[in-house]
Amino acid sequence: MLFKVKKTINLSLALTGLLTFATQSLAQEFNDNFTVRLYLANAPLSYEVAASPQFIENNDQATPSTLLYSTNTLAETGISIGYKGYSLSLGQPVKPSASNIESKGTTEGASYRITYNKGLYNLEVFHKDETGFYIANPTQVDPTWNSTKPYPQIPNMNMKNSGFQSTFVLHPKSFSLPALLDQSEKQKQSGGSFLGALGAEITNVSNPNGPLIYDSHQQFYSENGSMDWTKVQSMYAKLGGGYTLVWEEIYLGGTLLFGGTYYSTSNSNTSKNRRDGQAIARSANLGLGYNTSSGFFGVNFSNTSTDVLYKEIRTTTSRAIQEFFMGYRF
Repeated sequence: MLFKVKKTINLSLALTGLLTFATQSLAQEFNDNFTVRLYLANAPLSYEVAASPQFIENNDQATPSTLLYSTNTLAETGISIGYKGYSLSLGQPVKPSASNIESKGTTEGASYRITYNKGLYNLEVFHKDETGFYIANPTQVDPTWNSTKPYPQIPNMNMKNSGFQSTFVLHPKSFSLPALLDQSEKQKQSGGSFLGALGAEITNVSNPNGPLIYDSHQQFYSENGSMDWTKVQSMYAKLGGGYTLVWEEIYLGGTLLFGGTYYSTSNSNTSKNRRDGQAIARSANLGLGYNTSSGFFGVNFSNTSTDVLYKEIRTTTSRAIQEFFMGYRF
């Protein structure tokens, strides 16, 4: 009887020890690789519609003024959760004040982003959906407009942007892209690297309640003036570099990339006559922060811009982002 009790006790101790070891190992693995990052960003989307060079060259009439469409949010807030190089980010717009909404309308939407960082290779997959735009230069569509009037609004205008980008770091031991972009790791000394990026995107812009081109400008564009949707499929390659200056826990770094885009466009008026073209793609990022062995906070500034030419119209989609972030690597 005593032998059985001792055997039971020994078995219990062994199982307890095994469970403790497994729990500690799992906790250590979890703690070494888990990151939570919160951010608050000012990230308005700008969609510019202007006459194409071909239109200006072939028409004697006055060149129509540029239309500048913009989203209206107070900010975008979101969270990123990372584990072992993988990261998932979810973002939602923050609505502005009631008086601002009355003047400019409001933008609804959401953003999703999945990233994978592994030394010399960074992969980013993203989707962003935004509904609700206003004309940011209202005197171009209504010369009598003044600040007492609401801005011209297109509340159902929608833009969806999905795609991926692969970035290659030539010298990953000298420069950490995730340390600059999402702080999932820490760069311990100053250094830089040449960068290369390949990517593809699909951008859909639509207005279910009428043409995308504002009423005042439809007359100028006989072919595309009444289009109510347009789609751009693009592939691009960019080259550039990045550098981060590190002083103890403080860092200042940035990246700059230029390249070419090959795109194919279609819209509700010319879906049978797809147009292909090339354009310049550019992106820049600047980051300043405090990054310890575990906690971090700081600011990021970034800008992306892409031009697309239709037969009569040139569009420029751009986004300037100012982001404040803070987080912790457990």
